[in-house]
Amino acid sequence: MSVVIEIQGTPIEFPSTGESPNWAPAVIQFAQSVEQALLTSSISSDIPPQVQEITADATITPRNIINLQFSPLQVRVAYINYSLFFVRGTGVTSVTTSESGTITALYNGSDWVLSREYVGQAIDGSLIFDITLSGQVTLQTPSLVGYTQSKISFSAKTLAQSS
Repeated sequence: MSVVIEIQGTPIEFPSTGESPNWAPAVIQFAQSVEQALLTSSISSDIPPQVQEITADATITPRNIINLQFSPLQVRVAYINYSLFFVRGTGVTSVTTSESGTITALYNGSDWVLSREYVGQAIDGSLIFDITLSGQVTLQTPSLVGYTQSKISFSAKTLAQSS
């Protein structure tokens, strides 16, 4: 015995009992249809936890943080949690610094505004976070020559544009 359930125009014969026949194909089709419907109905711009290596070079210009970008057409505000970790040197002479914080990025209709709260002090507090007009978050560091490990981990929760 079955019940017909329609998801986005696709009729699926869903089992209403635990008896034969084999209902596995219908259950799989149902799950895949629901997954697709949820993906297409949501415009969530949340960013799951990620880790990015920061190249240890002499660059002092802003670097894009890959996958940390928000569409100003969809996002009003983003709450970014981050953690930075830097190691200079090797062995017993190595020095580790770290910083963790939250960045609030608000799109005010024409530009992004950032605020940042953090604990720790990676590289003497000389880090600059910014966001481009298109919503790409950047990080500017001093020269990282001599650093053997540099990483940022991050995630973000967003609130959608309401108008």
